[in-house]
Amino acid sequence: MPTASDRPTEGVFLSYSHRDRTAAVALRAALERAGLSVFKDDDSLRTGDRWLERLQEVLQACSAFVVLTGRDGVRRWVGAEVQVALIRHLSAAREEDRLPIFPILLEEARPEALPPFLALFQATRWTPAEALPGGLVDAIRAHAVRLDSPPAIEGCPFLGLNAFSSKDSRLFFGRRKETLEALTYLGDQQQANPEGLRGGGGPAYCRWLQIEGNSGTGKSSLVNAGMLPMIEQGALWARTGFERWRTLGPMMPGKDPLTRLVEVVEHGLVSDERRRNMLARQQAFESDPRALAFALRDASRMLTPHTHISCFSGESRF
Repeated sequence: MPTASDRPTEGVFLSYSHRDRTAAVALRAALERAGLSVFKDDDSLRTGDRWLERLQEVLQACSAFVVLTGRDGVRRWVGAEVQVALIRHLSAAREEDRLPIFPILLEEARPEALPPFLALFQATRWTPAEALPGGLVDAIRAHAVRLDSPPAIEGCPFLGLNAFSSKDSRLFFGRRKETLEALTYLGDQQQANPEGLRGGGGPAYCRWLQIEGNSGTGKSSLVNAGMLPMIEQGALWARTGFERWRTLGPMMPGKDPLTRLVEVVEHGLVSDERRRNMLARQQAFESDPRALAFALRDASRMLTPHTHISCFSGESRF
């Protein structure tokens, strides 16, 4: 059996939004008064290229991950750090090697704003004017993983043969590791600074993810209940530079996938049904393979800053 000496010794990684810097300083001081060593994220970790590689190195060495969450929820840099921490937690071969994750909620934070996977861990409500709860400090020292109690569920949580949807994300278990791995395939694979990314375009930028498997293996559930809720929480910002995404679909390609694509794009991009023209869109797609890219690019320019559009195609059934 492993001993305490086999575990990482770099102490606690403290993740926080810069808007919560004052609270983060107070939290670090409280943790250090409790005898814990703390690595507090700062700009030196977030500048230049290969930032993700450096982050992975730091998180691989730490013994606990504490994420401080304020009124902004988990966004941008904090979200990227949470994803890396979750990957280490879920990828551990031995239970004792799992990275324990401790969400701490400031007074104005809403628990429901936590990303689906982060919400699995027991959260602690805290304000800088208070002492840290003894149970939290003991759990960090003990390298203990504290899972939250399952949310109250009305009715039967078993969906039978139906696929899980985004609203079922809290019930979606067993594919968390695969979900996070799938998200890492989308975006820039060179680990550039997200502030400098706006859609990439280079050879390392992955724009297409294809998930294959036999019927009934959970492909749609993985995307609907696993990936899409994470994307809605900003999970692709770290590799794309876009925090908010507008999703078109899902669609069933069926026997005429181009027509189904036309329907999804026209309904997704043209909100006024009186202005929709399926026939013109179909003719454009058939006559020029660049038509879809041009349509999405034009629509993206009309969105708010840092927002992008993605298309999701569901399982093809003939």
